[in-house]
Amino acid sequence: MNRCLVSLVARDLGISSLCVFAFWACGSDHSVSPPPPVPPAYLTVVRGNGQTAEASNRLPDSLVVRLATAEGIAVAGRPIHWTVTTNPGGELSNTVTFTNSKGETFVHWVLGTQEGVEGARAVYEPTASSVDFTATAYPHPQSYPPPVPRTVILRYDGSKWTSSLTSTVWTFNTIWGPKDGTPPYAGAKPCAIYRYDAQWLAQGGPCGGFDISIQSVWGSSSTDAFAIVKRGNRAPLPDYIKHYNGNTWDVVYANPSFPAESIHLQAIGGRSASDVIAVGLSGVILRGDGQTWSTQMSGTTRELLGIWGDPNSKAVYVVGAGGTTLYHDGASWNIQPSGTTESLNGVWGNSASDVFAVGDNGTILHFNGSTWTPQPSGTTKNLRGVWGFSPTSVFAVGSGSTILHYDGTSWTSQPVDVQINLNAIWGSSPTEVFAVGAPIDTP
Repeated sequence: MNRCLVSLVARDLGISSLCVFAFWACGSDHSVSPPPPVPPAYLTVVRGNGQTAEASNRLPDSLVVRLATAEGIAVAGRPIHWTVTTNPGGELSNTVTFTNSKGETFVHWVLGTQEGVEGARAVYEPTASSVDFTATAYPHPQSYPPPVPRTVILRYDGSKWTSSLTSTVWTFNTIWGPKDGTPPYAGAKPCAIYRYDAQWLAQGGPCGGFDISIQSVWGSSSTDAFAIVKRGNRAPLPDYIKHYNGNTWDVVYANPSFPAESIHLQAIGGRSASDVIAVGLSGVILRGDGQTWSTQMSGTTRELLGIWGDPNSKAVYVVGAGGTTLYHDGASWNIQPSGTTESLNGVWGNSASDVFAVGDNGTILHFNGSTWTPQPSGTTKNLRGVWGFSPTSVFAVGSGSTILHYDGTSWTSQPVDVQINLNAIWGSSPTEVFAVGAPIDTP
Protein backbone atom coordinates (compact mmCIF):
# COMPACT_ATOMS: atom_id res chain seq x y z
CA MET A 1 0.00 0.00 0.00
CA ASN A 2 1.24 3.53 -0.79
CA ARG A 3 2.48 5.49 2.27
CA CYS A 4 0.58 8.67 1.35
CA LEU A 5 -2.69 6.81 0.99
CA VAL A 6 -2.20 5.25 4.44
CA SER A 7 -1.55 8.71 5.94
CA LEU A 8 -4.74 10.16 4.44
CA VAL A 9 -6.83 7.27 5.70
CA ALA A 10 -5.23 7.59 9.14
CA ARG A 11 -6.00 11.35 9.25
CA ASP A 12 -9.63 10.77 8.33
CA LEU A 13 -9.97 8.06 10.96
CA GLY A 14 -8.07 9.92 13.64
CA ILE A 15 -5.34 7.31 13.99
CA SER A 16 -2.04 8.48 15.41
CA SER A 17 0.98 8.85 13.16
CA LEU A 18 2.88 6.32 15.31
CA CYS A 19 0.29 3.68 14.55
CA VAL A 20 0.42 4.61 10.90
CA PHE A 21 4.20 4.18 10.85
CA ALA A 22 3.94 0.84 12.59
CA PHE A 23 1.31 -0.32 10.12
CA TRP A 24 3.35 0.82 7.11
CA ALA A 25 6.59 -0.68 8.37
CA CYS A 26 5.13 -4.04 9.28
CA GLY A 27 2.44 -4.50 6.69
CA SER A 28 3.53 -2.50 3.63
CA ASP A 29 3.82 -4.38 0.36
CA HIS A 30 7.15 -2.55 -0.12
CA SER A 31 8.88 -4.94 2.33
CA VAL A 32 11.52 -7.28 0.84
CA SER A 33 12.13 -10.76 2.24
CA PRO A 34 15.77 -11.66 2.75
CA PRO A 35 17.12 -14.41 0.48
CA PRO A 36 16.93 -17.91 1.94
CA PRO A 37 20.17 -19.01 3.62
CA VAL A 38 22.42 -21.55 1.92
CA PRO A 39 21.64 -24.87 3.62
CA PRO A 40 24.54 -26.43 5.53
CA ALA A 41 26.18 -29.35 3.77
CA TYR A 42 28.36 -32.22 4.92
CA LEU A 43 30.91 -34.59 3.44
CA THR A 44 30.76 -38.37 3.18
CA VAL A 45 33.21 -40.85 1.66
CA VAL A 46 32.07 -42.38 -1.63
CA ARG A 47 35.10 -44.61 -2.22
CA GLY A 48 38.87 -44.82 -2.02
CA ASN A 49 39.45 -45.47 1.69
CA GLY A 50 41.67 -48.30 2.95
CA GLN A 51 43.70 -48.93 -0.20
CA THR A 52 47.25 -50.30 -0.46
CA ALA A 53 50.09 -49.67 -2.90
CA GLU A 54 53.87 -49.70 -3.08
CA ALA A 55 55.55 -46.72 -1.47
CA SER A 56 55.92 -43.78 -3.89
CA ASN A 57 53.19 -45.23 -6.13
CA ARG A 58 49.68 -44.05 -6.88
CA LEU A 59 46.69 -45.79 -5.37
CA PRO A 60 44.63 -47.89 -7.78
CA ASP A 61 41.51 -45.77 -7.24
CA SER A 62 40.84 -42.09 -6.61
CA LEU A 63 39.60 -40.62 -3.32
CA VAL A 64 35.98 -39.61 -3.89
CA VAL A 65 33.74 -37.61 -1.54
CA ARG A 66 30.16 -36.35 -1.75
CA LEU A 67 28.79 -33.07 -0.39
CA ALA A 68 25.10 -33.07 0.52
CA THR A 69 22.62 -31.47 2.88
CA ALA A 70 21.30 -33.31 5.91
CA GLU A 71 18.37 -34.36 3.72
CA GLY A 72 20.75 -35.96 1.22
CA ILE A 73 20.43 -33.27 -1.50
CA ALA A 74 23.64 -32.95 -3.53
CA VAL A 75 25.43 -29.59 -3.39
CA ALA A 76 27.32 -28.65 -6.55
CA GLY A 77 30.06 -26.12 -7.29
CA ARG A 78 31.50 -25.93 -3.77
CA PRO A 79 35.25 -26.02 -2.97
CA ILE A 80 36.64 -29.00 -1.09
CA HIS A 81 40.10 -28.64 0.47
CA TRP A 82 42.45 -31.65 0.52
CA THR A 83 45.54 -32.27 2.64
CA VAL A 84 47.77 -35.15 3.66
CA THR A 85 47.70 -35.67 7.41
CA THR A 86 50.83 -37.78 7.95
CA ASN A 87 54.52 -37.23 7.28
CA PRO A 88 55.48 -38.67 4.92
CA GLY A 89 52.06 -38.64 3.39
CA GLY A 90 52.80 -38.55 -0.30
CA GLU A 91 51.19 -36.17 -2.76
CA LEU A 92 47.60 -35.40 -3.71
CA SER A 93 46.73 -34.36 -7.25
CA ASN A 94 45.22 -31.08 -6.04
CA THR A 95 44.66 -29.10 -2.87
CA VAL A 96 41.25 -27.74 -3.91
CA THR A 97 38.58 -29.35 -6.08
CA PHE A 98 34.94 -28.44 -6.78
CA THR A 99 31.89 -30.66 -6.46
CA ASN A 100 30.04 -31.70 -9.62
CA SER A 101 26.29 -31.90 -10.24
CA LYS A 102 26.13 -35.06 -8.10
CA GLY A 103 27.90 -33.30 -5.25
CA GLU A 104 31.00 -35.43 -5.86
CA THR A 105 34.64 -34.57 -6.37
CA PHE A 106 37.92 -36.47 -6.21
CA VAL A 107 41.71 -36.43 -6.05
CA HIS A 108 44.37 -39.00 -6.85
CA TRP A 109 46.93 -39.98 -4.21
CA VAL A 110 50.58 -40.93 -4.70
CA LEU A 111 51.86 -42.46 -1.46
CA GLY A 112 55.01 -41.38 0.34
CA THR A 113 58.44 -42.96 0.14
CA GLN A 114 58.24 -45.04 3.34
CA GLU A 115 56.15 -48.08 4.25
CA GLY A 116 53.35 -47.70 6.75
CA VAL A 117 49.88 -46.19 7.16
CA GLU A 118 49.34 -42.74 5.65
CA GLY A 119 46.46 -40.31 5.94
CA ALA A 120 44.60 -37.74 3.85
CA ARG A 121 41.67 -35.46 4.65
CA ALA A 122 38.94 -33.63 2.75
CA VAL A 123 37.33 -30.56 4.35
CA TYR A 124 34.30 -28.45 3.48
CA GLU A 125 35.14 -25.24 5.32
CA PRO A 126 31.71 -23.53 5.68
CA THR A 127 30.52 -26.30 8.03
CA ALA A 128 33.96 -27.62 9.04
CA SER A 129 32.78 -30.99 7.77
CA SER A 130 35.68 -33.36 7.12
CA VAL A 131 36.34 -36.98 6.21
CA ASP A 132 39.56 -38.93 6.54
CA PHE A 133 41.19 -41.52 4.31
CA THR A 134 43.94 -43.98 5.18
CA ALA A 135 46.17 -46.02 2.89
CA THR A 136 48.99 -48.47 3.51
CA ALA A 137 52.31 -48.18 1.70
CA TYR A 138 54.33 -51.37 1.45
CA PRO A 139 58.05 -51.39 0.62
CA HIS A 140 59.49 -51.40 -2.87
CA PRO A 141 61.22 -54.54 -4.08
CA GLN A 142 64.94 -53.88 -3.96
CA SER A 143 65.24 -54.01 -7.74
CA TYR A 144 62.72 -51.22 -8.27
CA PRO A 145 63.74 -47.73 -7.10
CA PRO A 146 61.02 -45.16 -6.34
CA PRO A 147 59.67 -43.47 -9.48
CA VAL A 148 61.15 -40.12 -10.47
CA PRO A 149 58.87 -37.32 -11.74
CA ARG A 150 59.41 -36.73 -15.44
CA THR A 151 58.26 -34.12 -17.92
CA VAL A 152 54.74 -34.52 -19.34
CA ILE A 153 54.15 -30.92 -20.53
CA LEU A 154 56.60 -28.63 -22.34
CA ARG A 155 56.38 -24.83 -22.66
CA TYR A 156 57.81 -22.67 -25.45
CA ASP A 157 58.60 -19.01 -24.70
CA GLY A 158 59.42 -18.01 -28.26
CA SER A 159 63.06 -19.09 -28.07
CA LYS A 160 63.31 -22.48 -26.37
CA TRP A 161 61.32 -25.41 -25.00
CA THR A 162 61.48 -26.17 -21.26
CA SER A 163 59.70 -28.50 -18.85
CA SER A 164 56.39 -27.04 -17.63
CA LEU A 165 55.00 -29.99 -15.62
CA THR A 166 56.54 -33.19 -14.26
CA SER A 167 54.66 -36.14 -12.81
CA THR A 168 54.98 -39.73 -11.69
CA VAL A 169 51.25 -40.25 -12.24
CA TRP A 170 49.81 -38.44 -15.26
CA THR A 171 50.37 -38.59 -18.98
CA PHE A 172 48.59 -36.24 -21.40
CA ASN A 173 46.67 -36.85 -24.63
CA THR A 174 45.26 -33.46 -25.57
CA ILE A 175 45.36 -29.71 -25.01
CA TRP A 176 43.05 -26.89 -26.10
CA GLY A 177 42.49 -23.31 -24.98
CA PRO A 178 39.81 -20.65 -25.50
CA LYS A 179 40.51 -17.41 -27.35
CA ASP A 180 39.46 -15.20 -24.44
CA GLY A 181 42.79 -15.51 -22.64
CA THR A 182 41.54 -17.85 -19.91
CA PRO A 183 43.65 -20.91 -18.99
CA PRO A 184 43.88 -23.85 -21.42
CA TYR A 185 42.61 -27.35 -20.72
CA ALA A 186 44.97 -30.37 -20.84
CA GLY A 187 43.39 -33.82 -20.72
CA ALA A 188 45.20 -36.62 -18.89
CA LYS A 189 45.33 -40.28 -18.04
CA PRO A 190 44.35 -41.15 -15.32
CA CYS A 191 41.26 -39.12 -16.01
CA ALA A 192 41.85 -35.49 -15.08
CA ILE A 193 41.72 -32.00 -16.56
CA TYR A 194 44.64 -29.69 -15.84
CA ARG A 195 44.47 -25.92 -16.36
CA TYR A 196 47.37 -23.49 -16.56
CA ASP A 197 47.55 -20.16 -14.74
CA ALA A 198 51.26 -19.55 -14.02
CA GLN A 199 51.33 -23.22 -12.97
CA TRP A 200 49.42 -26.39 -13.85
CA LEU A 201 46.65 -27.39 -11.43
CA ALA A 202 44.23 -30.31 -11.63
CA GLN A 203 40.59 -29.36 -12.01
CA GLY A 204 38.22 -31.92 -10.51
CA GLY A 205 35.27 -32.93 -12.62
CA PRO A 206 35.14 -35.20 -15.64
CA CYS A 207 35.72 -38.68 -14.23
CA GLY A 208 37.69 -40.92 -11.90
CA GLY A 209 39.66 -44.14 -12.22
CA PHE A 210 43.14 -45.00 -13.42
CA ASP A 211 42.01 -46.92 -16.50
CA ILE A 212 40.00 -43.95 -17.82
CA SER A 213 41.43 -40.97 -19.70
CA ILE A 214 40.54 -37.67 -21.35
CA GLN A 215 41.14 -38.39 -25.03
CA SER A 216 40.30 -35.03 -26.61
CA VAL A 217 39.18 -31.55 -25.53
CA TRP A 218 37.68 -28.72 -27.59
CA GLY A 219 35.30 -25.84 -27.03
CA SER A 220 34.02 -22.49 -28.20
CA SER A 221 34.78 -20.58 -24.97
CA SER A 222 35.92 -20.98 -21.37
CA THR A 223 32.33 -21.80 -20.37
CA ASP A 224 31.60 -24.11 -23.31
CA ALA A 225 34.10 -26.97 -23.49
CA PHE A 226 33.73 -30.63 -24.43
CA ALA A 227 35.81 -33.67 -23.47
CA ILE A 228 35.84 -37.23 -24.79
CA VAL A 229 36.13 -39.61 -21.85
CA LYS A 230 37.74 -42.86 -22.98
CA ARG A 231 37.44 -46.06 -21.00
CA GLY A 232 40.39 -48.47 -20.86
CA ASN A 233 40.78 -52.21 -21.05
CA ARG A 234 39.41 -52.77 -17.56
CA ALA A 235 36.19 -50.97 -18.53
CA PRO A 236 35.40 -52.09 -22.10
CA LEU A 237 32.36 -49.83 -22.40
CA PRO A 238 31.47 -47.13 -24.92
CA ASP A 239 33.19 -43.77 -24.60
CA TYR A 240 31.14 -40.70 -23.74
CA ILE A 241 31.23 -36.90 -24.01
CA LYS A 242 31.11 -34.41 -21.16
CA HIS A 243 30.42 -30.67 -21.33
CA TYR A 244 31.87 -27.96 -19.08
CA ASN A 245 29.67 -24.92 -18.46
CA GLY A 246 32.21 -22.99 -16.41
CA ASN A 247 31.19 -24.72 -13.20
CA THR A 248 30.57 -28.46 -13.65
CA TRP A 249 31.23 -31.26 -16.12
CA ASP A 250 28.06 -33.06 -17.20
CA VAL A 251 27.47 -35.97 -19.59
CA VAL A 252 25.93 -34.76 -22.86
CA TYR A 253 26.45 -37.90 -24.94
CA ALA A 254 26.38 -41.56 -23.90
CA ASN A 255 24.47 -44.03 -26.06
CA PRO A 256 25.01 -47.67 -25.07
CA SER A 257 22.31 -48.80 -27.50
CA PHE A 258 24.81 -48.48 -30.37
CA PRO A 259 27.25 -51.31 -31.07
CA ALA A 260 30.24 -50.74 -28.80
CA GLU A 261 32.72 -50.43 -31.66
CA SER A 262 30.74 -47.60 -33.26
CA ILE A 263 30.99 -45.23 -30.30
CA HIS A 264 34.64 -45.49 -29.42
CA LEU A 265 35.61 -41.87 -29.97
CA GLN A 266 39.02 -40.38 -30.74
CA ALA A 267 38.69 -36.63 -31.32
CA ILE A 268 36.27 -33.75 -30.88
CA GLY A 269 36.15 -30.36 -32.57
CA GLY A 270 33.76 -28.04 -34.32
CA ARG A 271 32.98 -24.74 -35.99
CA SER A 272 31.00 -23.02 -33.23
CA ALA A 273 29.09 -23.59 -29.98
CA SER A 274 26.16 -24.94 -32.00
CA ASP A 275 28.17 -27.15 -34.38
CA VAL A 276 30.24 -29.76 -32.51
CA ILE A 277 31.65 -32.90 -34.15
CA ALA A 278 33.17 -36.06 -32.60
CA VAL A 279 34.85 -38.81 -34.64
CA GLY A 280 36.13 -42.29 -33.87
CA LEU A 281 36.40 -45.95 -34.78
CA SER A 282 34.67 -47.53 -37.78
CA GLY A 283 34.17 -44.16 -39.46
CA VAL A 284 31.74 -42.92 -36.82
CA ILE A 285 30.84 -39.21 -36.89
CA LEU A 286 28.61 -37.61 -34.25
CA ARG A 287 27.38 -34.10 -34.86
CA GLY A 288 25.15 -31.79 -32.89
CA ASP A 289 24.63 -28.59 -30.97
CA GLY A 290 26.41 -29.91 -27.90
CA GLN A 291 23.27 -31.31 -26.28
CA THR A 292 21.47 -33.19 -29.06
CA TRP A 293 23.57 -35.52 -31.23
CA SER A 294 23.03 -37.53 -34.41
CA THR A 295 25.23 -39.81 -36.49
CA GLN A 296 26.29 -38.82 -40.00
CA MET A 297 27.36 -41.08 -42.85
CA SER A 298 31.11 -40.67 -43.31
CA GLY A 299 31.49 -42.97 -46.32
CA THR A 300 34.32 -44.91 -44.65
CA THR A 301 34.87 -47.58 -42.00
CA ARG A 302 38.40 -46.38 -41.28
CA GLU A 303 39.34 -45.16 -37.83
CA LEU A 304 38.94 -41.36 -37.72
CA LEU A 305 41.55 -39.63 -35.55
CA GLY A 306 41.44 -35.86 -36.03
CA ILE A 307 38.95 -33.09 -36.83
CA TRP A 308 39.15 -29.36 -37.53
CA GLY A 309 36.24 -27.05 -38.37
CA ASP A 310 36.66 -23.63 -39.95
CA PRO A 311 34.81 -21.04 -37.82
CA ASN A 312 34.55 -18.70 -40.83
CA SER A 313 32.96 -21.08 -43.34
CA LYS A 314 31.01 -24.35 -43.51
CA ALA A 315 34.18 -26.40 -44.12
CA VAL A 316 35.08 -29.27 -41.79
CA TYR A 317 38.07 -31.59 -42.27
CA VAL A 318 38.55 -35.06 -40.75
CA VAL A 319 41.60 -37.33 -41.03
CA GLY A 320 42.27 -40.92 -40.05
CA ALA A 321 43.84 -44.30 -40.67
CA GLY A 322 45.12 -45.34 -44.09
CA GLY A 323 45.53 -41.76 -45.29
CA THR A 324 41.81 -40.98 -44.89
CA THR A 325 40.81 -37.37 -45.52
CA LEU A 326 37.18 -36.25 -45.37
CA TYR A 327 35.66 -32.87 -46.19
CA HIS A 328 32.22 -31.54 -45.31
CA ASP A 329 30.99 -28.68 -47.47
CA GLY A 330 27.89 -27.90 -45.42
CA ALA A 331 25.79 -30.54 -47.17
CA SER A 332 27.58 -33.91 -47.02
CA TRP A 333 30.84 -35.69 -46.28
CA ASN A 334 33.19 -36.32 -49.19
CA ILE A 335 36.28 -38.52 -49.30
CA GLN A 336 39.28 -36.68 -50.72
CA PRO A 337 42.39 -38.30 -52.22
CA SER A 338 45.32 -37.71 -49.87
CA GLY A 339 48.09 -39.40 -51.83
CA THR A 340 49.24 -41.43 -48.79
CA THR A 341 48.35 -44.64 -46.98
CA GLU A 342 50.01 -43.55 -43.74
CA SER A 343 47.77 -43.01 -40.74
CA LEU A 344 46.89 -39.31 -40.39
CA ASN A 345 46.60 -38.43 -36.71
CA GLY A 346 45.91 -34.68 -36.55
CA VAL A 347 44.59 -31.79 -38.63
CA TRP A 348 44.50 -27.99 -38.22
CA GLY A 349 43.82 -25.11 -40.56
CA ASN A 350 44.47 -21.41 -40.80
CA SER A 351 41.54 -21.20 -43.24
CA ALA A 352 39.48 -23.53 -45.42
CA SER A 353 42.16 -23.25 -48.12
CA ASP A 354 45.20 -23.53 -45.84
CA VAL A 355 44.98 -26.82 -43.92
CA PHE A 356 47.70 -29.11 -42.52
CA ALA A 357 47.46 -32.82 -41.66
CA VAL A 358 50.18 -34.85 -39.90
CA GLY A 359 50.69 -38.58 -39.52
CA ASP A 360 52.95 -41.60 -39.18
CA ASN A 361 56.49 -41.81 -40.56
CA GLY A 362 56.85 -38.02 -40.62
CA THR A 363 53.92 -37.48 -42.99
CA ILE A 364 52.82 -33.88 -43.47
CA LEU A 365 50.16 -32.88 -46.00
CA HIS A 366 48.93 -29.43 -47.00
CA PHE A 367 45.52 -28.61 -48.53
CA ASN A 368 45.26 -25.45 -50.66
CA GLY A 369 41.51 -25.54 -51.19
CA SER A 370 41.58 -28.08 -54.02
CA THR A 371 44.27 -30.75 -53.47
CA TRP A 372 46.36 -32.32 -50.72
CA THR A 373 50.11 -32.28 -51.37
CA PRO A 374 52.99 -33.71 -49.27
CA GLN A 375 55.54 -31.52 -47.56
CA PRO A 376 59.01 -32.73 -46.52
CA SER A 377 59.20 -32.98 -42.73
CA GLY A 378 62.79 -34.09 -42.26
CA THR A 379 61.76 -36.87 -39.86
CA THR A 380 60.43 -40.43 -39.91
CA LYS A 381 58.90 -40.13 -36.43
CA ASN A 382 55.15 -40.52 -36.03
CA LEU A 383 53.56 -37.08 -35.88
CA ARG A 384 50.42 -36.85 -33.73
CA GLY A 385 49.46 -33.19 -33.36
CA VAL A 386 49.47 -29.98 -35.40
CA TRP A 387 48.47 -26.42 -34.56
CA GLY A 388 49.46 -22.89 -35.57
CA PHE A 389 49.03 -19.13 -35.30
CA SER A 390 49.17 -18.16 -38.97
CA PRO A 391 50.24 -19.41 -42.43
CA THR A 392 53.84 -18.67 -41.44
CA SER A 393 53.85 -20.17 -37.92
CA VAL A 394 52.67 -23.76 -37.58
CA PHE A 395 53.89 -26.45 -35.14
CA ALA A 396 53.78 -30.26 -35.41
CA VAL A 397 54.66 -32.70 -32.61
CA GLY A 398 55.17 -36.43 -32.33
CA SER A 399 57.09 -39.35 -30.90
CA GLY A 400 60.71 -39.23 -29.81
CA SER A 401 60.60 -35.61 -28.54
CA THR A 402 59.80 -34.41 -32.07
CA ILE A 403 58.79 -30.76 -32.48
CA LEU A 404 58.71 -29.15 -35.93
CA HIS A 405 58.01 -25.54 -36.93
CA TYR A 406 56.79 -24.27 -40.32
CA ASP A 407 57.66 -20.71 -41.35
CA GLY A 408 55.56 -20.63 -44.51
CA THR A 409 58.33 -22.13 -46.60
CA SER A 410 59.79 -25.20 -44.88
CA TRP A 411 59.65 -27.33 -41.73
CA THR A 412 62.57 -27.28 -39.28
CA SER A 413 63.21 -29.30 -36.13
CA GLN A 414 63.29 -27.57 -32.73
CA PRO A 415 65.55 -29.01 -29.97
CA VAL A 416 64.07 -30.54 -26.82
CA ASP A 417 66.16 -31.66 -23.83
CA VAL A 418 63.72 -34.26 -22.42
CA GLN A 419 62.63 -37.70 -23.61
CA ILE A 420 58.91 -37.49 -24.33
CA ASN A 421 56.37 -38.76 -26.85
CA LEU A 422 54.24 -35.73 -27.70
CA ASN A 423 50.53 -36.06 -28.54
CA ALA A 424 49.18 -32.53 -28.96
CA ILE A 425 50.14 -28.85 -29.10
CA TRP A 426 48.40 -25.50 -28.53
CA GLY A 427 49.38 -21.93 -27.68
CA SER A 428 47.92 -18.61 -26.59
CA SER A 429 50.63 -16.51 -28.25
CA PRO A 430 53.92 -17.00 -30.12
CA THR A 431 55.69 -16.77 -26.76
CA GLU A 432 53.46 -19.19 -24.86
CA VAL A 433 53.00 -22.57 -26.53
CA PHE A 434 52.43 -25.91 -24.78
CA ALA A 435 53.06 -29.47 -25.99
CA VAL A 436 51.74 -32.44 -23.99
CA GLY A 437 52.54 -36.14 -23.93
CA ALA A 438 54.08 -39.03 -22.02
CA PRO A 439 57.62 -40.13 -21.11
CA ILE A 440 59.04 -42.32 -23.86
CA ASP A 441 59.05 -45.57 -21.87
CA THR A 442 55.49 -45.15 -20.53
CA PRO A 443 53.55 -48.40 -21.11
